[in-house]
Amino acid sequence: VRQKYARRFRHVLVDEFQDTNPLQLILVKALCSCHGNLFVVGDDDQAIYSWRGACVENMLNFEQYFPGTTLLRLEQNYRSTGNILAAANAVIAHNKDRKGKNLWTSGSAGDNLRLDETADAEDEAARLVTLVQQELTRGCKRGDLAVLYRTNAQSRLLEDALRRANIPYQIVGSVQFYERREVRDLLAYLKLVANPQDRISALRVINVPRRGIGAATVARLIGLADENELTLGETAAEPGLIERELAPAACRRVRSFFALVTAWRAAEPETQVPALLERIIQETGYGSFLETDDPATARARSENVNELINAAYSFAEGADGGRLAQFLEQVALVSDVDALQDTEGLVRLMTIHTAKGLEFPVVMVSGCEEELLPHAASAAEESGLEEERRLFYVAVTRARRRVYLLYARRRRRFGVYEDCLPSRFLGEIPGELVDRHQSVAVGPGLFTGGPSGRRVGRAAASRAGAPSGSGRLARPEPVSAWDRDVSQEETRFFPGQTVFHSSFGNGVVQRVEGTGDDLLVTVEFPAAGRKHLLPRFAPLRPVD
Repeated sequence: VRQKYARRFRHVLVDEFQDTNPLQLILVKALCSCHGNLFVVGDDDQAIYSWRGACVENMLNFEQYFPGTTLLRLEQNYRSTGNILAAANAVIAHNKDRKGKNLWTSGSAGDNLRLDETADAEDEAARLVTLVQQELTRGCKRGDLAVLYRTNAQSRLLEDALRRANIPYQIVGSVQFYERREVRDLLAYLKLVANPQDRISALRVINVPRRGIGAATVARLIGLADENELTLGETAAEPGLIERELAPAACRRVRSFFALVTAWRAAEPETQVPALLERIIQETGYGSFLETDDPATARARSENVNELINAAYSFAEGADGGRLAQFLEQVALVSDVDALQDTEGLVRLMTIHTAKGLEFPVVMVSGCEEELLPHAASAAEESGLEEERRLFYVAVTRARRRVYLLYARRRRRFGVYEDCLPSRFLGEIPGELVDRHQSVAVGPGLFTGGPSGRRVGRAAASRAGAPSGSGRLARPEPVSAWDRDVSQEETRFFPGQTVFHSSFGNGVVQRVEGTGDDLLVTVEFPAAGRKHLLPRFAPLRPVD
């Protein structure tokens, strides 16, 4: 068989050779075993698929596998500006396992790369929207802009910020955050807790994770519910009713499921949304279910689950606690993209892996932080770290004209803010190729010579972020003019404005996003730090 096909094809050509796996190398050897006419093209600096079996050593050791090889380096680049290429060359040069090349262009040096440090992940998303708006003002079309990130879960905050700004976008290679299967599953649990008559949500999760409630059991349960004009939960709870149609084991499973829902519903009035969501995940075993359902996608899906928990914590903070119905209302609001009009293309959002092979006039890379890029799961070993560096290299080289790199000083993980360190890859770019910007003064950081990414104490951070002459921020009580209620619909917020919050006291507005029910106001409080508040749920009163 080997000789038959090796003689049939006199020349073997392979593209993207850095992405081949060990079995494909054996196949290539077999196909050219008679004539030895093999031609391959690849870029070892773009080998980013080891997680799906690719083996960069196939390319690094090519001359050993095929003696007499002629190696041609294609180093002239026709896409990016000189500064982008110089930055990419400097970063990738830190990798040891590579054949080595130095990209160059006959075109102009172009703009420096821009590096933005932001206070937190919410600020990073808002900053990205500002950069998008600035590029549109400069004459770019939305289709010219790409936002790249390391993990799919990072898209949630970016999507929310773009929606609030009414900027049409497209998720490439995936679906929008609130449409992802695991997110929809958990939202269905929450909807069923909030509304026992929500049959669609009940049917979605009655056997997710699998609990032995099959399609035939569900069909009989629906029939009984319709016949008796009851909800599915009421049907399960009615003494002796489901025994008419279901086997004893099926009865136990159905009742056990709705007993869980009933217990969550009873706890909901006294339980904040994040705690309720975490309880549902624990008591259903949803995390373990992801591992067994599809091990290959479990990590990415778990990250989406964690990001939904982050969204719940962010809502609870912004809504001053907030109820489950309000959270579901907010999710429905940010999930609605019907109002977005596409007249000049869409801003593209995608993971860096998805962006490989594509190019855009302007590229924005979010989350340039340790444990994200490089990812915590890959940076422990040298080979994994080198692949993460190649991933950063791929991100930068997607751009034709301009590159924006963003990172946050802190980010929620499992609902809790944690300090972030800037990615080591940022420090590998020569300083003369980067313009640095701080979106907010929050103490020592990457650009100030202090401990990068370490957040200073809240009081110090507030002093750093407060305008001069703002001594009134220390007043714990509202001024007397606030004795009357102020309608949030009538209130107009603006940056620099002093406002009062019943829990946090007086603070200064840093940013205002969205309008109406989608309004989000970022306020710096002297004692509580930076908060992202939803005025419809957590009323703010203006002092100014």
